[in-house]
Amino acid sequence: MRPARGRFTAALVPLLLATGACSDSDNARDAKDGSNGPVTEASSTGIPGVASDTPKGKELTAEQLRAAWVVERDLPRRWTPTGEVTRPALNPKAAKPQCQPIADLEDLSGAAAPKAVTHLGLESEETPGTVHSVSIALLSGNDATGALDAARKALPSCGDFAETTDNPAPQESSTAEYALTGGAGHDLGDDSLSLEFGTDDGQYSIVVTVVRVGPVLVRGMSLGMFGPPPVAIPEAVMKAQVDKIAAITSPAR
Repeated sequence: MRPARGRFTAALVPLLLATGACSDSDNARDAKDGSNGPVTEASSTGIPGVASDTPKGKELTAEQLRAAWVVERDLPRRWTPTGEVTRPALNPKAAKPQCQPIADLEDLSGAAAPKAVTHLGLESEETPGTVHSVSIALLSGNDATGALDAARKALPSCGDFAETTDNPAPQESSTAEYALTGGAGHDLGDDSLSLEFGTDDGQYSIVVTVVRVGPVLVRGMSLGMFGPPPVAIPEAVMKAQVDKIAAITSPAR
């Protein structure tokens, strides 16, 4: 078994770090132009590039999810979007089969694999040493509901949680063990769940908060390394992103 340190440094950091930072001018441009070129005519959603008359049952695209990212003016002071995050699949396998729904939700894979997904980096002056990201994932049918329900059901038997993952680099898979706790997330959306993964040495920990909005999962993830436990993405930040997703999913709900 390889130590947890190898798992984190080789895999999780690339999942959370943005490929490029957005300057203030970039954020201002995004607020006007969206993430994918010129916007369409303003609509009642308030989201550039996303029409309010989306036909019922028509699925959102990754481009529409990007267009609904929070921008700096949506967020509390001292929180800033940093750009899209590159997130390779880790294909985690839980040591205990009954804990697989938690691994699926952590990685958005398996039964929780999305049809469309985007990952946005966030940073805060108030949380030095913590790396934040938010993922917006569209799942099929009732899969979003099932993913949260299955992970919540698994929690009582998964306090000692272990998983084996693929590394992004061409090397053998790695295994990590965590102390896992979880419970109710923020009072947002249709459902919410929080998960906290910690290592025995206390050097690494991850806090995950997932909010379901219809078929979409909005998942905030915070990673702390070599220091105090990470500070979870606060409710006000999650609410800003959830509200923008609710605006584009409500016509089809």
